[in-house]
Amino acid sequence: MKKLLFFTFLSLLVFTGCPDEEPQPPCESPTLGLLVNSDSTGNFEVYKYENDERTQLTNDPTYESWWARSSPADGSIIFYRSPAPGKDNDYDRAGLWKMDADGANQREIIPEGAFGWTHQGTADWSPDGQQLVMTAIDNTGHWHIFITNNEGENPQKISTRNSLYADPSFSPDGEKIVFTGFPENYLGNPLDWTNYEIHTMNVDGTNETRLTFDNIRDHDPYFSPDGTEIAFESEVEPFYLIIGQWAIRKIPAAGGEIEDVINDGHINGVVSWSEDSEEIYFPRAVFGVDRETTIFKIKKDGSDLVNVIPGNSEFQYINVSIIP
Repeated sequence: MKKLLFFTFLSLLVFTGCPDEEPQPPCESPTLGLLVNSDSTGNFEVYKYENDERTQLTNDPTYESWWARSSPADGSIIFYRSPAPGKDNDYDRAGLWKMDADGANQREIIPEGAFGWTHQGTADWSPDGQQLVMTAIDNTGHWHIFITNNEGENPQKISTRNSLYADPSFSPDGEKIVFTGFPENYLGNPLDWTNYEIHTMNVDGTNETRLTFDNIRDHDPYFSPDGTEIAFESEVEPFYLIIGQWAIRKIPAAGGEIEDVINDGHINGVVSWSEDSEEIYFPRAVFGVDRETTIFKIKKDGSDLVNVIPGNSEFQYINVSIIP
């Protein structure tokens, strides 16, 4: 059975930090609430940064806890867990969990193997907090998009082609899903990641619309909160030092010209928009600097790159999402 290798940051080579080395962008403490993952305890756990304070929300060394997302309705948090030792983004051993905004009441809502799924991942909230969208490999042997209620119950498959669907998220009005995947009628190599393109479709799975046509591996698209643009990450140079060079790019929500937000030859990862649609937060790793992956922000026009969670040579920060 095929296994989709979603993009994950690797603890290889040399990465970014804030003080000491030059040139580096300025450091600045987060001014809004962020959820991040860090392996500072030896395995990945979920942390909250709010009002310049860092709070550890999960603490179980038997698991890796990753991909945390906060509900826009009540602040409750979904996240994945997979057995430790392991890695973040371990989709073939993942279960989806839920907890209160302060880390209390942690419980598993979609266990590994539920609904006949062999892999699951990339869950996210609807704008009203009443539904979740996610991907899973079902009994067709393909990655599909499912929508459940906010407790992970009653999954409804909305994708229709036995192809490959990945990285879904809702539009701000809740009427569309943006995702990455192979184009319609693609019959090529299922491991040819350069054919991953950005698409949208209605929440019932109708009206699939392809937005990118660039033969570049595109991932993790997110609508801006004002609904006008979609930002995503792209592997612009796949053969550079094994893990490639990754850019953040954006496109009008209805399709059109792609613009670079940051394309500087390093690793710029999964985006999270500020609520005013003016800034993008993301994990970043810099080749040739002796630090790990850390959290940055940048204005959507590509200006004012700022390190908001500085690096540490012993561990990394990944997978940021803004708390609504």
